[in-house]
Amino acid sequence: MEEELSPDPDEAPRYNQYPDTGCELAGACLNCPYPLCHYDDPALARRLRNIIMGKRLLYQLKRGRTLVEAAAAKGLTLRTAERRVAEYREAKEKQRGVEFDDV
Repeated sequence: MEEELSPDPDEAPRYNQYPDTGCELAGACLNCPYPLCHYDDPALARRLRNIIMGKRLLYQLKRGRTLVEAAAAKGLTLRTAERRVAEYREAKEKQRGVEFDDV
Protein backbone atom coordinates (compact mmCIF):
# COMPACT_ATOMS: atom_id res chain seq x y z
CA MET A 1 0.00 0.00 0.00
CA GLU A 2 1.49 3.26 -1.11
CA GLU A 3 1.06 6.26 1.22
CA GLU A 4 0.23 9.56 -0.44
CA LEU A 5 2.60 12.33 0.59
CA SER A 6 1.17 15.75 1.29
CA PRO A 7 2.97 18.65 -0.38
CA ASP A 8 5.41 20.68 1.65
CA PRO A 9 3.66 24.01 2.45
CA ASP A 10 6.88 25.93 1.82
CA GLU A 11 7.39 24.44 -1.62
CA ALA A 12 3.86 24.49 -2.99
CA PRO A 13 1.73 27.42 -1.84
CA ARG A 14 -0.88 26.58 -4.47
CA TYR A 15 -1.80 23.51 -2.40
CA ASN A 16 -2.60 25.53 0.70
CA GLN A 17 -5.95 27.04 1.52
CA TYR A 18 -5.58 30.61 2.77
CA PRO A 19 -8.81 31.82 4.33
CA ASP A 20 -9.70 35.43 3.58
CA THR A 21 -10.46 36.47 7.15
CA GLY A 22 -10.06 40.20 6.56
CA CYS A 23 -9.40 42.50 9.50
CA GLU A 24 -11.30 44.81 11.86
CA LEU A 25 -11.85 47.29 9.00
CA ALA A 26 -13.15 44.88 6.37
CA GLY A 27 -14.64 41.40 6.58
CA ALA A 28 -12.61 40.09 3.64
CA CYS A 29 -9.42 41.32 1.99
CA LEU A 30 -10.78 40.71 -1.50
CA ASN A 31 -13.83 42.90 -0.76
CA CYS A 32 -11.99 45.65 1.11
CA PRO A 33 -13.08 49.17 0.11
CA TYR A 34 -9.84 50.79 1.19
CA PRO A 35 -6.99 51.61 -1.19
CA LEU A 36 -4.25 50.34 1.12
CA CYS A 37 -4.14 47.37 3.49
CA HIS A 38 -3.97 48.37 7.13
CA TYR A 39 -1.26 45.77 7.66
CA ASP A 40 0.87 47.73 5.17
CA ASP A 41 0.21 51.08 6.88
CA PRO A 42 -0.84 50.83 10.56
CA ALA A 43 -1.14 54.62 10.85
CA LEU A 44 -3.78 54.59 8.11
CA ALA A 45 -5.70 51.87 9.93
CA ARG A 46 -5.66 53.90 13.15
CA ARG A 47 -6.93 56.95 11.27
CA LEU A 48 -9.71 54.94 9.61
CA ARG A 49 -10.76 53.47 12.97
CA ASN A 50 -10.91 56.99 14.43
CA ILE A 51 -12.98 58.22 11.49
CA ILE A 52 -15.36 55.29 11.78
CA MET A 53 -15.74 55.99 15.51
CA GLY A 54 -16.53 59.62 14.70
CA LYS A 55 -19.26 58.53 12.32
CA ARG A 56 -20.74 56.20 14.94
CA LEU A 57 -20.72 59.00 17.50
CA LEU A 58 -22.50 61.33 15.08
CA TYR A 59 -25.10 58.63 14.47
CA GLN A 60 -25.76 58.53 18.22
CA LEU A 61 -26.11 62.32 18.26
CA LYS A 62 -28.68 62.15 15.45
CA ARG A 63 -30.64 59.64 17.52
CA GLY A 64 -30.95 62.19 20.33
CA ARG A 65 -28.06 61.34 22.62
CA THR A 66 -25.69 63.99 23.90
CA LEU A 67 -22.01 63.71 23.06
CA VAL A 68 -21.29 62.96 26.72
CA GLU A 69 -23.74 60.02 26.65
CA ALA A 70 -22.43 58.73 23.31
CA ALA A 71 -18.83 58.99 24.49
CA ALA A 72 -19.60 57.15 27.73
CA ALA A 73 -21.38 54.37 25.79
CA LYS A 74 -18.24 53.87 23.68
CA GLY A 75 -15.88 54.11 26.66
CA LEU A 76 -14.36 57.42 25.51
CA THR A 77 -13.71 60.69 27.27
CA LEU A 78 -15.60 63.72 26.04
CA ARG A 79 -12.44 65.25 24.56
CA THR A 80 -11.59 62.06 22.66
CA ALA A 81 -15.14 61.90 21.32
CA GLU A 82 -14.86 65.53 20.16
CA ARG A 83 -11.62 64.70 18.33
CA ARG A 84 -13.16 61.65 16.64
CA VAL A 85 -16.13 63.67 15.41
CA ALA A 86 -13.81 66.40 14.14
CA GLU A 87 -11.65 63.81 12.33
CA TYR A 88 -14.74 62.35 10.67
CA ARG A 89 -15.97 65.78 9.55
CA GLU A 90 -12.52 66.68 8.21
CA ALA A 91 -12.27 63.40 6.28
CA LYS A 92 -15.80 63.86 4.95
CA GLU A 93 -14.82 67.27 3.58
CA LYS A 94 -11.67 65.95 1.93
CA GLN A 95 -13.14 62.69 0.59
CA ARG A 96 -9.71 61.27 -0.27
CA GLY A 97 -11.12 58.62 -2.56
CA VAL A 98 -12.68 56.61 0.28
CA GLU A 99 -16.44 56.70 0.75
CA PHE A 100 -16.92 56.86 4.52
CA ASP A 101 -20.70 56.68 4.13
CA ASP A 102 -20.29 53.03 3.15
CA VAL A 103 -18.52 52.13 6.41
